[in-house]
Amino acid sequence: MQSPFTEGEDCLNHDNPPLKKGGSNLKVIKGDLIETAAQAILDARVAEQQRCAVNEQRCSLATLYAPGNMPAELRKAHAQLDKAVDAAYGYKGEKDDAARVAFLFERYQALLAK
Repeated sequence: MQSPFTEGEDCLNHDNPPLKKGGSNLKVIKGDLIETAAQAILDARVAEQQRCAVNEQRCSLATLYAPGNMPAELRKAHAQLDKAVDAAYGYKGEKDDAARVAFLFERYQALLAK
């Protein structure tokens, strides 16, 4: 069966194995929540890749993440990751990606300054 992905646009990076538990500087429980949520995103991508293949459709990250096109399971997995990251880092600001990323980079900059 031919891959539904165009060259260089796989939903998965086949060079990287699935995420493993542990090894985080965060508390183990919060780290596990983040890793579990991140793995759910990868799993949702695989499921969509398989659906595309069965239906002989092309699929890319661009099509997966196009506005209004994200599969429900992938959207749900991203929401779970957002919640896990918010809890782990104490983020209580706006729920948009830009505000969350700005907060995380501020935290990172603070760590670098130490």
